[in-house]
This record gives sequence, C-alpha cells and structure tokens, in this order.
Amino acid sequence: MNKKSILHKTLARGLSAKRPHNTVAVSDFTEWLFNTLPAELKSFTSVDGAGNLHIDNRIAGSRTLFIAHVDTVHKETGANKIRKTASTWYADGAALGADDGAGVALLMHMMHADIKGYYIFSQGEECGGIGAKFLEKNHADLLAQFDRAIAFDRRGTVIRAGVVVHPTRSVRHWPMSLTCAMRT
Repeated sequence: MNKKSILHKTLARGLSAKRPHNTVAVSDFTEWLFNTLPAELKSFTSVDGAGNLHIDNRIAGSRTLFIAHVDTVHKETGANKIRKTASTWYADGAALGADDGAGVALLMHMMHADIKGYYIFSQGEECGGIGAKFLEKNHADLLAQFDRAIAFDRRGTVIRAGVVVHPTRSVRHWPMSLTCAMRT
C-alpha cells in the first residue's frame, strides 16, 4: 500500500488512536476526516444532531448510501501501539481499532477517487448504533432517497461490506436500522 495514499493515511490514523464514543478523540478524528476531504466536497458536507458527518457526492440518479462509523470499542482514549508486517497490522495490548478504522479508510479512498454516492461517518455504533438510530428517527426523508446502503465494517481479520437492498424491520443491528427507513 502506498504510504502517501489517503487509504494508508486514514488507516494509519484510524488504527493509531483509541476512540470511544462521545470523546474528544472521536471529535478530533471526525474533524480530521472533514479537513482531509477533497476540497470540492467540503461545501457539500453537514453534521447532524448526533454528530454524524454527511458528505453528498451524488450525481443525478445516484441512490447509494455508503456508511462507516468513527468510534471504536475502546473504553479509554489514547495512543494505540501498532505493529506492522508486510501484510498485517497488529495492536499491542488493545483492540486494533480497525472496527471501523478500515471502513472509514475505504470511504475516504472512495471519495478521493470520486466514487459518486452519499457518505456518512456515523457516531456511537459501538454504543448501540446511536448515530444510525438518530438517522432512522430524524432523517427518514433522506434515507428514502436511497435504494441501497453499503456499510463497511470489520470483524476478525476481514473487512465486511454489508449491502442491503430490500431491508426488513426485523433486523435491529447497525446499519440495518438505517436501511429500514429507506423503504418507499
């Protein structure tokens, strides 16, 4: 991976800091994401009442939502000591933070590659999907504009991309609650 790429820079930053929900670490990381956006997208951003960062990079007819969360499972803030091999990054003594630093890095890479869509960096996923629930409750009109939500998250050693095209109300886990509100 090119160390100068936005993918590497975001991944390195995302993995090197512990970011429990509702801390200065999460606010700083979210602000860094905004400051690192392509310049042409900065005027198409907003922050909602839960602190979710929205970036509208759609063109006419674009009905895809991409989402990743900015908080980590850590209970305290601080540096996360990272070790790297040629193919793997490890954390010493704490969770790696790739849930969801890896998803955030992918979204940043996609925006810098001008992949069209609507992007959200959500808050509080590790505390019960706070940001996703806020979107479902307060932004049903926005969510109705999308045919699909693609949520990048990480579990174990694999990055998962959850694609929901026809959501059902029986699913209660993030980001499924977002897609429930997308029904038309």
